Amino acid sequence: MVTASKDLWGSLNFANFEATPVTLLKEQAALLGEKTNNLFRGEVISRDFANSSGKGKMLHLFNVVVPGLKNRRVELFRSVHDLNAYFPIEVLKNDGQKKGVRVDNLDQFEQQISRILSDDWTKQQLQDLLSELNTRKVAVRK
Repeated sequence: MVTASKDLWGSLNFANFEATPVTLLKEQAALLGEKTNNLFRGEVISRDFANSSGKGKMLHLFNVVVPGLKNRRVELFRSVHDLNAYFPIEVLKNDGQKKGVRVDNLDQFEQQISRILSDDWTKQQLQDLLSELNTRKVAVRK
């Protein structure tokens, strides 16, 4: 005899879904592929770790992946926040700077990511990858 399962969940309402830093990053990663006809793909890698004092942290790496260069990955920036809270979050561009920028809410995070994705350093990284991609295509044709 099969008995019906008793639903103990109550009403689940996901209509008020709130964006998080990682959802924003994944959206931008997807847009990179769309904007470049998939010459480049965006990739977000997230992992948790414990800092030197044992406190749980979450790390998000934002990479550009180039399928035409054997899936080479170039990290544009990373962000780190406490494991149990999204903010504050530190954003560090991978341009050799040692100090990141601390942001305290999603609007500030979005502004900081926008600055990084649209700045000259990032555009130069993409241009360098495109040049290498084009050089390899020409070498293969010869």
